[in-house]
Amino acid sequence: MNFPSAGAMRPTLVLVAAIALAGMARADDGAALSTPDGLVQAVLETNPGLQAMQAAVDEARARADAAGRLADPTLAYLSAPETIGSRIGTRHIVQIGQAVPWPGTLADRRARGQALGTARRHASEDYRLQLARSARTLFAEWQYAHAGLAVNRQQQLLVSEMIEAARGRYSGGRGSQQEVLQAQLQAEQLKQSALDWAQRIETLAAQINALLNRPADAALPRPVDAFDDDRPEPAPPNTHPAVAELDAERRSREVEVALAERARYPEFRLMANYLGTLDPDEKRLQLGASINLPIQFGRQRADEDAARAALARSRYRLEDRRAQLSAERAAALAAHRRADRSAELLETGTLPLAVDNLNAALADYRSGRGSFLNVIDAQQRQLRAELDLNRARADRARAIADWQRWSPAAAGGPTADLTGDK
Repeated sequence: MNFPSAGAMRPTLVLVAAIALAGMARADDGAALSTPDGLVQAVLETNPGLQAMQAAVDEARARADAAGRLADPTLAYLSAPETIGSRIGTRHIVQIGQAVPWPGTLADRRARGQALGTARRHASEDYRLQLARSARTLFAEWQYAHAGLAVNRQQQLLVSEMIEAARGRYSGGRGSQQEVLQAQLQAEQLKQSALDWAQRIETLAAQINALLNRPADAALPRPVDAFDDDRPEPAPPNTHPAVAELDAERRSREVEVALAERARYPEFRLMANYLGTLDPDEKRLQLGASINLPIQFGRQRADEDAARAALARSRYRLEDRRAQLSAERAAALAAHRRADRSAELLETGTLPLAVDNLNAALADYRSGRGSFLNVIDAQQRQLRAELDLNRARADRARAIADWQRWSPAAAGGPTADLTGDK
């Protein structure tokens, strides 16, 4: 038997290694999506909306640079047609001109563009926080749906045991057919509930894939079982890029007011002409300057009034946003406190009691002292307690996501002063 040489096998080995590495990379990517931090990182790397906002920042930066530069000079050429080919020679005029704004105008135009670029940058930072919040919120619901389905399956196993116990008692003449039917009815209701959980999981998967810019039916790994139980900082810094965006917009409006006031001053135009139609030659080269006449005072006043009104609007929006931000952050903190306390009560009190109650009901029923209805009631109470605990844990994770949205410094995000103008 002839074996291929090592040189002939090298391309095949390289291909196999590449495929294996690609598979390992995909597995790592899938594992990363099973945690909230991994999902947030993937969303921030792939979301097209964020990429569009980052491109807008680059656009604003380039436009600010262009706004601070002189316009292109103008070049004109005129000819006297009847002199072409005549004995006196072709007579023509060449003119070049350059518009020069009033001193300080170009600097203000650049400053306005830079302020708008800063606003775009802070808007991009705010959108990053929104995406992170959406990803963490969806992940919390994703965890809750999987936890609910897991509880449902455990309950189905328990009800299956109850059905067998009820059948055994009925066949032995110690129970009734109604007990069997009640247990079977409970099993069917749990199956219906499982369908609802599965639908919720499928819907959440589509929403997560939308954030990741992937097909709605793309496969996602099962989330980790542990819910995010971080605690918000007790005294967070008073910062947020949404306010920084409005503050940058306010600064751009201030520059617009200055530009509107400067429009009362003329704009210069420097010119150099070569008048080939004149004799003698010494008269042909001419240098000069012109200005516009800003005498449309009604229009100028209207432009200034509009600029001042826009500045006032931006200031009011900034104050309103600060107040809203403070209220929303307080609401997020209150929601976290409530969910955290609820989870603690359910975990240490309600759920253990519900489990003990179910065990006692089952023991009484098996010994012949208890009612089957008591078992069904205890089983439903345990189911509600487990679902309530998972709901409280998910709400706590959602509150943390809200807190980090309104207090970006808590998540290591960008900051901006909210206490007042600098």
